[in-house]
Amino acid sequence: MINLGQVNFDDSSVIGQPLVLKKTSSLNAIGTVATGAGLIFNVVTVETLPAATNALKGTVLAVSDAPTTPPALGATLTGGGTTFCLALCTGTVWVAV
Repeated sequence: MINLGQVNFDDSSVIGQPLVLKKTSSLNAIGTVATGAGLIFNVVTVETLPAATNALKGTVLAVSDAPTTPPALGATLTGGGTTFCLALCTGTVWVAV
């Protein structure tokens, strides 16, 4: 086992598929998919993003209510719109990516 905080990866076997991170109502789960999926993000609103801190620097989340289409790359995110985009925590703010 490789311990990465709250996530453990069993390295005793070869998975042979990409890992997918998925949060369900009862737990945070890691599973595999049969064909070419990447990461699955929970979609949140900008208002519900956690406070940007150095501890979260580099964290990427998906938001559903960015205000412009498309948000400018690196623009500080504010809510109120209907545009989907990824949000990156810089340690001080959340920006569009």
